[in-house]
Amino acid sequence: MPIKVRCGKCERVIAAPDAARGKAVRCPDCKSPVRVPTKTKKESVAPTASDSSSDGGFFSSLDLSQAEDARARICPKCATQVPSGVSDCPTCFTNLVTGVVNTRAAKRMSRKGPNPALFYGAAWKDSFQFMLANQRLALQTWLVLCLISTLHLGMVWGSYYIITNHPVENAEGGGSDDPEEAKAIRSLPEIMASQQGFWFHRGLMFVLYMILVGWIWQMTVEVIRATQAKKSLVRRLNFGFLDAGAFGVKSLVWLVVFLLPVLCVAAPILVITGAIAVGTGGGGTGTMVVGLAVLIPIACVFLVTMPVAMVHMAQGHTYKAYSLPLMVFAACKNIPNVLYLCLVALVASLIPLGVLGGGIGAQFAVNNRAVGPPHELLYSLQDLFPVRNGGEVTPALMEKLVFPWKGAGIWMGAIVVAGPFISYAIVFVIRALGLMGFYFQRRLDLINRTKPNQLCGFWARYAAYLVDCILVATIGCIFEPIELWKRNEIGKLVSLAMGAVLIAYFWLFGFPLCLLAFYATTFPLIQIIYFARMESSKEQATLGKEAVGIMVTGLNGERLTFQRALLRTFLKQLLALPLGLGWIMAGFTKQKQALHDTLCKTLVVFQGDVDRDL
Repeated sequence: MPIKVRCGKCERVIAAPDAARGKAVRCPDCKSPVRVPTKTKKESVAPTASDSSSDGGFFSSLDLSQAEDARARICPKCATQVPSGVSDCPTCFTNLVTGVVNTRAAKRMSRKGPNPALFYGAAWKDSFQFMLANQRLALQTWLVLCLISTLHLGMVWGSYYIITNHPVENAEGGGSDDPEEAKAIRSLPEIMASQQGFWFHRGLMFVLYMILVGWIWQMTVEVIRATQAKKSLVRRLNFGFLDAGAFGVKSLVWLVVFLLPVLCVAAPILVITGAIAVGTGGGGTGTMVVGLAVLIPIACVFLVTMPVAMVHMAQGHTYKAYSLPLMVFAACKNIPNVLYLCLVALVASLIPLGVLGGGIGAQFAVNNRAVGPPHELLYSLQDLFPVRNGGEVTPALMEKLVFPWKGAGIWMGAIVVAGPFISYAIVFVIRALGLMGFYFQRRLDLINRTKPNQLCGFWARYAAYLVDCILVATIGCIFEPIELWKRNEIGKLVSLAMGAVLIAYFWLFGFPLCLLAFYATTFPLIQIIYFARMESSKEQATLGKEAVGIMVTGLNGERLTFQRALLRTFLKQLLALPLGLGWIMAGFTKQKQALHDTLCKTLVVFQGDVDRDL
């Protein structure tokens, strides 16, 4: 039965004989090769008399061996003309000899998502284009860096002003008839110029630069999200001290939770080594060697796993980013990509480091002393050594104390000049990090969405619990008694009892030790009350569980009563003693239940992305 095919060049309909199935014939008009399909979805109806007189008559007298185009190579699967010397079809990658799709091409065609091989070129080209298109982010980062450095320098100058411009007569006790008052007034410059003042500056410096870290953290998350959404521009970000400070605190909490497993192993080693060195009277060389042997591997692990963790931090669910074991496993699966990203970051930082290094070298040449920020220069002055060692502040000492204007000016100038290079390099590297997350999203095991009431496993609960422990350890002793006081009459009685214990410790041990004793005594109780109160609330989750998007329910999804949540928390803390074996069950049981969940008939499930603000 003749088969009707259409010429792709001149659009003429040709009636090819049945023997031409799977072969190519020439078009009678334009002489172009036309492939005749082997099978058709629906056989054509028999041609009419006019058709047989026009087309059928022509092909009925045609010698098929002369009609077939032997020079044309047509793919038997998609009818694409294949150039000579090529064995695979450029469209569907079918081998013309075997008729089978190429294995490598089939793997590439079956891959879901972008081609990972494109990352290595895009990490340079696309990152550079993104940096130029988002110069606003770089300029904002530069302004934030200059602002923080200016505040830092102003803080140091304020301390210098207090020390040097304090009335001289107060140093001798003049200006007040009360000796105690004169002593208190005289102690102000001594405190500012002492070791206490030095560490006070260190604390303020840490707070200031945590704001800068929080801004970079916020920008990193937004750039990674924009990259994974295939956007070349990031939405406008506005800098705020509170927002940046909140992200800085989040980064600090993440760092503590993330490194906690290795710190639990490294800290005892360092303590024991130091104690042995002190007990034997040996030098610090052995301790330093052991310390480096422990800290260098930790630093390498952190350097390799941090890029992977930051990609997870930009997802809808971030609990995997808090788990060092999971991030180590993910980094091992992506070690070539992570090392390549480190190379990109190293190359991008060469110019900023060179400019900043030039400024530091100039500062060293001007001051002729150890290099450092202004407060380091101020408190390393030789005239202040007696004060730091317990000496007194005298008028003669005040006259000798000179603020290092040249060193501070060169330091600030280096920050201002190197700031644009640093800021552009940061945007460049962050974009490359986002591209790694985009091209290797399947290999990184990213979690963007979860279903409501989906069972929660061990690692999400692990991250939530560590976050809750840090929150309770830092602010729980202050806020939990307040929350108990607002709850009911029993809560008021518990709060009063805690206050009575604190007063008793104050009379027994004094102010510094009373806080430590109160903390050690009430922390387990406060932790239990915190978990029970939050898990029985309408959110059914603690702050840590809210952060990773999970909650506690009964077997039928019902909300727990306070008594049931209190029993569950008590059993959880009790079962944590035998090496946490009851907790580990959550990673292996059918319903992801730990031992205390099984005893209390509770489940830990994801809240789902329907009601969550991602």
